[in-house]
Amino acid sequence: MRLFSTIFLALILFATSLNAQLFTDFTAEDGYDKAFSIADSSMDNPKLKLIASIVDEVDLGVPFGLTKFNIDLETGKATTWAYSFAEASDSTNVVHVIIADVAPLGGKMNLLEFDDSLGDNIDEWAPNGFLNTDENAWIGSMDFFDKILSDSSYQTLAGKFPDAQVSVVALANNEVNILFSIDEPYWNANFGENDEFTCVTHALTGVTTCYEPLVESVINLGNYAGFNLYPQPANQGLTLIIPDELWSNDSKLFIYDVNGQIVQQLTSPRRAGEFFIPLVGINSGVYFIKYQTSENVFSIKFTKE
Repeated sequence: MRLFSTIFLALILFATSLNAQLFTDFTAEDGYDKAFSIADSSMDNPKLKLIASIVDEVDLGVPFGLTKFNIDLETGKATTWAYSFAEASDSTNVVHVIIADVAPLGGKMNLLEFDDSLGDNIDEWAPNGFLNTDENAWIGSMDFFDKILSDSSYQTLAGKFPDAQVSVVALANNEVNILFSIDEPYWNANFGENDEFTCVTHALTGVTTCYEPLVESVINLGNYAGFNLYPQPANQGLTLIIPDELWSNDSKLFIYDVNGQIVQQLTSPRRAGEFFIPLVGINSGVYFIKYQTSENVFSIKFTKE
Protein backbone atom coordinates (compact mmCIF):
# COMPACT_ATOMS: atom_id res chain seq x y z
CA MET A 1 0.00 0.00 0.00
CA ARG A 2 2.83 2.39 0.82
CA LEU A 3 4.52 1.60 -2.50
CA PHE A 4 1.25 2.23 -4.36
CA SER A 5 0.80 5.56 -2.56
CA THR A 6 4.35 6.57 -3.42
CA ILE A 7 3.87 5.73 -7.08
CA PHE A 8 0.52 7.56 -7.17
CA LEU A 9 2.09 10.65 -5.58
CA ALA A 10 4.97 10.52 -8.04
CA LEU A 11 2.51 10.40 -10.95
CA ILE A 12 0.65 13.42 -9.60
CA LEU A 13 3.88 15.38 -9.22
CA PHE A 14 4.98 14.36 -12.71
CA ALA A 15 1.65 15.44 -14.21
CA THR A 16 1.81 18.75 -12.36
CA SER A 17 5.35 19.37 -13.57
CA LEU A 18 4.42 18.44 -17.15
CA ASN A 19 1.44 20.79 -17.05
CA ALA A 20 3.61 23.64 -15.77
CA GLN A 21 6.01 23.07 -18.67
CA LEU A 22 3.21 23.04 -21.24
CA PHE A 23 1.98 26.57 -20.54
CA THR A 24 4.01 29.78 -20.88
CA ASP A 25 2.63 32.98 -19.33
CA PHE A 26 2.36 36.00 -21.65
CA THR A 27 1.00 39.56 -21.69
CA ALA A 28 -2.41 40.53 -23.03
CA GLU A 29 -0.90 42.37 -25.99
CA ASP A 30 1.27 39.36 -26.90
CA GLY A 31 -1.84 37.24 -27.49
CA TYR A 32 -3.84 39.84 -29.39
CA ASP A 33 -2.63 39.08 -32.93
CA LYS A 34 -3.41 35.38 -32.61
CA ALA A 35 -6.84 36.10 -31.14
CA PHE A 36 -7.63 38.62 -33.89
CA SER A 37 -6.62 36.19 -36.64
CA ILE A 38 -9.01 33.58 -35.22
CA ALA A 39 -11.86 36.09 -35.03
CA ASP A 40 -11.04 37.44 -38.49
CA SER A 41 -11.41 33.97 -39.98
CA SER A 42 -14.99 33.67 -38.71
CA MET A 43 -16.48 37.17 -39.19
CA ASP A 44 -16.14 40.32 -41.27
CA ASN A 45 -14.31 43.26 -39.73
CA PRO A 46 -14.04 42.06 -36.11
CA LYS A 47 -13.83 44.74 -33.43
CA LEU A 48 -12.39 44.11 -29.97
CA LYS A 49 -14.79 44.43 -27.03
CA LEU A 50 -12.97 42.82 -24.12
CA ILE A 51 -9.70 41.38 -22.89
CA ALA A 52 -9.79 39.46 -19.61
CA SER A 53 -7.98 36.90 -17.50
CA ILE A 54 -8.93 35.02 -14.36
CA VAL A 55 -7.21 32.98 -11.65
CA ASP A 56 -8.81 29.55 -11.69
CA GLU A 57 -8.19 25.81 -11.77
CA VAL A 58 -9.77 24.01 -14.71
CA ASP A 59 -9.72 20.40 -15.90
CA LEU A 60 -9.13 20.70 -19.65
CA GLY A 61 -8.89 16.96 -20.20
CA VAL A 62 -6.46 15.49 -22.73
CA PRO A 63 -3.80 16.69 -23.39
CA PHE A 64 -3.73 19.30 -20.62
CA GLY A 65 -5.39 17.79 -17.56
CA LEU A 66 -5.91 19.92 -14.46
CA THR A 67 -4.61 23.38 -15.31
CA LYS A 68 -4.04 26.35 -13.01
CA PHE A 69 -4.73 29.70 -14.68
CA ASN A 70 -2.49 32.30 -13.05
CA ILE A 71 -2.06 36.08 -13.20
CA ASP A 72 1.36 37.45 -12.26
CA LEU A 73 1.11 40.99 -10.93
CA GLU A 74 4.88 41.46 -11.10
CA THR A 75 5.20 40.72 -14.83
CA GLY A 76 1.77 41.59 -16.23
CA LYS A 77 1.53 38.08 -17.65
CA ALA A 78 -1.15 35.40 -17.33
CA THR A 79 -1.59 31.76 -18.31
CA THR A 80 -4.57 32.60 -20.49
CA TRP A 81 -6.21 35.70 -21.91
CA ALA A 82 -9.79 35.84 -23.17
CA TYR A 83 -10.59 38.13 -26.10
CA SER A 84 -14.13 39.03 -27.16
CA PHE A 85 -14.80 40.37 -30.66
CA ALA A 86 -17.98 41.51 -32.39
CA GLU A 87 -18.64 42.24 -36.03
CA ALA A 88 -18.49 45.97 -36.70
CA SER A 89 -21.80 45.99 -38.57
CA ASP A 90 -23.57 43.53 -36.28
CA SER A 91 -22.70 43.71 -32.59
CA THR A 92 -24.82 40.63 -31.87
CA ASN A 93 -22.39 38.49 -33.87
CA VAL A 94 -19.77 37.76 -31.21
CA VAL A 95 -16.72 35.51 -31.16
CA HIS A 96 -14.84 34.60 -27.99
CA VAL A 97 -11.25 33.39 -28.04
CA ILE A 98 -9.17 32.13 -25.10
CA ILE A 99 -5.50 32.12 -25.95
CA ALA A 100 -2.86 30.00 -24.21
CA ASP A 101 0.79 29.65 -25.17
CA VAL A 102 1.50 25.91 -25.34
CA ALA A 103 5.01 25.66 -26.81
CA PRO A 104 5.12 21.81 -27.11
CA LEU A 105 1.92 21.94 -29.19
CA GLY A 106 2.95 24.75 -31.51
CA GLY A 107 2.65 27.94 -29.46
CA LYS A 108 -0.42 30.13 -29.05
CA MET A 109 -3.75 28.38 -29.53
CA ASN A 110 -7.43 28.77 -28.76
CA LEU A 111 -8.41 26.70 -25.70
CA LEU A 112 -12.07 26.87 -26.70
CA GLU A 113 -11.23 24.30 -29.37
CA PHE A 114 -10.67 21.86 -26.51
CA ASP A 115 -13.35 23.03 -24.06
CA ASP A 116 -15.95 25.48 -25.37
CA SER A 117 -17.61 25.72 -21.94
CA LEU A 118 -14.76 28.00 -20.87
CA GLY A 119 -16.40 30.83 -22.81
CA ASP A 120 -19.78 30.56 -21.08
CA ASN A 121 -19.20 33.52 -18.75
CA ILE A 122 -17.47 35.89 -21.16
CA ASP A 123 -20.78 37.32 -22.40
CA GLU A 124 -21.44 38.58 -18.86
CA TRP A 125 -18.16 40.51 -18.87
CA ALA A 126 -18.21 41.94 -22.39
CA PRO A 127 -19.79 45.40 -22.74
CA ASN A 128 -21.48 46.78 -25.83
CA GLY A 129 -18.78 49.30 -26.72
CA PHE A 130 -15.74 48.53 -28.86
CA LEU A 131 -12.14 49.05 -27.82
CA ASN A 132 -9.53 50.55 -30.11
CA THR A 133 -7.93 47.52 -31.76
CA ASP A 134 -4.58 49.26 -32.25
CA GLU A 135 -2.47 47.64 -29.54
CA ASN A 136 -0.31 50.79 -29.43
CA ALA A 137 -3.32 52.88 -28.37
CA TRP A 138 -4.10 51.24 -25.03
CA ILE A 139 -1.81 50.54 -22.11
CA GLY A 140 -0.78 46.89 -22.01
CA SER A 141 -1.19 44.51 -19.11
CA MET A 142 2.45 44.89 -18.01
CA ASP A 143 2.17 48.69 -17.81
CA PHE A 144 -1.20 48.35 -16.08
CA PHE A 145 0.26 46.15 -13.34
CA ASP A 146 3.27 48.46 -13.00
CA LYS A 147 0.93 51.40 -12.41
CA ILE A 148 -1.01 49.44 -9.80
CA LEU A 149 2.10 48.42 -7.86
CA SER A 150 3.44 51.99 -7.79
CA ASP A 151 0.12 53.58 -6.82
CA SER A 152 -0.14 54.73 -3.20
CA SER A 153 -3.80 53.71 -2.93
CA TYR A 154 -2.86 50.14 -3.89
CA GLN A 155 -0.07 50.07 -1.33
CA THR A 156 -2.48 51.21 1.37
CA LEU A 157 -5.12 48.61 0.49
CA ALA A 158 -2.56 45.83 0.02
CA GLY A 159 -1.39 46.57 3.54
CA LYS A 160 -4.95 46.46 4.83
CA PHE A 161 -5.73 43.21 2.96
CA PRO A 162 -2.37 41.38 2.85
CA ASP A 163 -3.94 38.09 1.71
CA ALA A 164 -5.95 39.61 -1.15
CA GLN A 165 -4.39 38.42 -4.41
CA VAL A 166 -5.45 39.50 -7.89
CA SER A 167 -8.32 37.29 -9.09
CA VAL A 168 -9.73 38.89 -12.25
CA VAL A 169 -8.31 41.37 -14.76
CA ALA A 170 -10.27 42.95 -17.63
CA LEU A 171 -9.90 45.68 -20.23
CA ALA A 172 -13.18 47.04 -21.57
CA ASN A 173 -15.07 50.22 -22.25
CA ASN A 174 -16.67 51.59 -19.11
CA GLU A 175 -20.37 52.24 -19.63
CA VAL A 176 -21.77 53.00 -16.17
CA ASN A 177 -19.56 53.74 -13.19
CA ILE A 178 -19.84 56.08 -10.24
CA LEU A 179 -16.19 57.10 -10.31
CA PHE A 180 -15.09 57.06 -13.93
CA SER A 181 -16.10 58.52 -17.24
CA ILE A 182 -18.52 56.66 -19.45
CA ASP A 183 -17.61 55.10 -22.80
CA GLU A 184 -13.84 55.12 -22.33
CA PRO A 185 -11.44 52.16 -21.96
CA TYR A 186 -10.32 51.07 -18.51
CA TRP A 187 -8.25 48.24 -17.10
CA ASN A 188 -9.89 46.75 -14.03
CA ALA A 189 -8.38 44.34 -11.49
CA ASN A 190 -10.22 42.72 -8.58
CA PHE A 191 -8.32 41.57 -5.50
CA GLY A 192 -9.37 38.94 -2.96
CA GLU A 193 -11.91 36.12 -2.93
CA ASN A 194 -14.63 38.58 -1.92
CA ASP A 195 -13.39 41.48 -4.05
CA GLU A 196 -11.88 43.24 -1.06
CA PHE A 197 -10.68 46.03 -3.33
CA THR A 198 -10.44 47.03 -6.97
CA CYS A 199 -7.81 48.88 -9.01
CA VAL A 200 -8.69 50.77 -12.18
CA THR A 201 -6.45 52.39 -14.80
CA HIS A 202 -7.57 54.54 -17.71
CA ALA A 203 -6.20 52.55 -20.66
CA LEU A 204 -5.24 55.66 -22.66
CA THR A 205 -4.06 58.15 -20.02
CA GLY A 206 -2.71 55.75 -17.38
CA VAL A 207 -4.50 57.49 -14.50
CA THR A 208 -4.81 54.86 -11.75
CA THR A 209 -6.71 54.50 -8.50
CA CYS A 210 -7.61 51.66 -6.14
CA TYR A 211 -10.61 51.60 -3.82
CA GLU A 212 -12.74 49.41 -1.59
CA PRO A 213 -16.37 48.76 -2.52
CA LEU A 214 -18.07 51.91 -1.28
CA VAL A 215 -21.52 50.51 -0.72
CA GLU A 216 -23.67 47.49 -1.47
CA SER A 217 -26.14 49.48 -3.55
CA VAL A 218 -25.37 51.76 -6.48
CA ILE A 219 -27.94 53.82 -8.33
CA ASN A 220 -27.44 55.88 -11.47
CA LEU A 221 -28.97 59.19 -10.51
CA GLY A 222 -29.37 60.19 -14.12
CA ASN A 223 -32.28 57.74 -14.23
CA TYR A 224 -33.64 58.37 -10.73
CA ALA A 225 -37.02 60.07 -10.68
CA GLY A 226 -36.99 63.28 -8.66
CA PHE A 227 -33.26 63.86 -8.92
CA ASN A 228 -32.15 66.71 -11.15
CA LEU A 229 -29.17 68.86 -12.00
CA TYR A 230 -29.38 72.18 -13.84
CA PRO A 231 -28.45 74.10 -15.90
CA GLN A 232 -26.84 71.78 -18.45
CA PRO A 233 -24.30 72.86 -19.52
CA ALA A 234 -23.28 74.93 -16.50
CA ASN A 235 -21.12 78.04 -16.25
CA GLN A 236 -20.63 79.76 -12.88
CA GLY A 237 -22.51 77.11 -10.95
CA LEU A 238 -25.27 74.54 -11.02
CA THR A 239 -28.11 73.42 -8.78
CA LEU A 240 -28.48 69.88 -7.52
CA ILE A 241 -31.95 68.74 -6.46
CA ILE A 242 -31.91 66.00 -3.81
CA PRO A 243 -35.29 64.35 -3.12
CA ASP A 244 -36.32 63.71 0.50
CA GLU A 245 -35.97 59.94 0.08
CA LEU A 246 -32.32 60.28 -0.99
CA TRP A 247 -31.13 62.83 1.54
CA SER A 248 -29.08 61.66 4.53
CA ASN A 249 -27.29 63.60 7.26
CA ASP A 250 -24.15 61.50 6.73
CA SER A 251 -23.88 62.36 3.02
CA LYS A 252 -20.73 63.40 1.18
CA LEU A 253 -20.56 65.31 -2.09
CA PHE A 254 -17.71 65.28 -4.63
CA ILE A 255 -16.87 66.52 -8.11
CA TYR A 256 -14.83 64.04 -10.21
CA ASP A 257 -13.17 64.60 -13.57
CA VAL A 258 -13.33 62.15 -16.49
CA ASN A 259 -10.20 60.37 -15.24
CA GLY A 260 -11.82 59.53 -11.91
CA GLN A 261 -9.81 62.09 -9.95
CA ILE A 262 -11.43 64.18 -7.22
CA VAL A 263 -11.58 67.81 -8.34
CA GLN A 264 -13.35 69.09 -5.25
CA GLN A 265 -15.02 67.80 -2.08
CA LEU A 266 -18.05 69.96 -1.42
CA THR A 267 -19.85 70.92 1.75
CA SER A 268 -22.46 68.24 2.45
CA PRO A 269 -26.11 69.29 1.95
CA ARG A 270 -27.83 69.86 5.33
CA ARG A 271 -31.30 69.08 4.01
CA ALA A 272 -33.15 67.80 0.99
CA GLY A 273 -34.17 70.13 -1.81
CA GLU A 274 -32.10 72.44 -4.00
CA PHE A 275 -28.36 72.71 -3.34
CA PHE A 276 -26.22 75.26 -5.23
CA ILE A 277 -22.75 74.14 -6.31
CA PRO A 278 -20.32 76.91 -7.37
CA LEU A 279 -17.99 76.02 -10.23
CA VAL A 280 -15.52 78.87 -9.82
CA GLY A 281 -11.98 77.73 -10.62
CA ILE A 282 -13.09 74.58 -12.43
CA ASN A 283 -11.95 74.38 -16.05
CA SER A 284 -14.31 73.73 -18.94
CA GLY A 285 -14.99 70.06 -19.54
CA VAL A 286 -17.04 67.03 -18.53
CA TYR A 287 -17.37 66.14 -14.83
CA PHE A 288 -19.38 63.98 -12.46
CA ILE A 289 -21.19 64.88 -9.26
CA LYS A 290 -21.04 62.01 -6.75
CA TYR A 291 -23.44 62.03 -3.81
CA GLN A 292 -22.57 59.36 -1.25
CA THR A 293 -24.46 58.19 1.83
CA SER A 294 -23.98 55.23 4.15
CA GLU A 295 -26.49 53.23 2.09
CA ASN A 296 -26.03 54.38 -1.50
CA VAL A 297 -23.76 56.16 -3.92
CA PHE A 298 -25.28 58.29 -6.68
CA SER A 299 -23.59 59.88 -9.67
CA ILE A 300 -24.59 62.22 -12.47
CA LYS A 301 -22.70 63.78 -15.34
CA PHE A 302 -22.49 67.51 -16.17
CA THR A 303 -20.61 69.80 -18.53
CA LYS A 304 -18.83 73.01 -17.49
CA GLU A 305 -18.61 75.61 -20.25
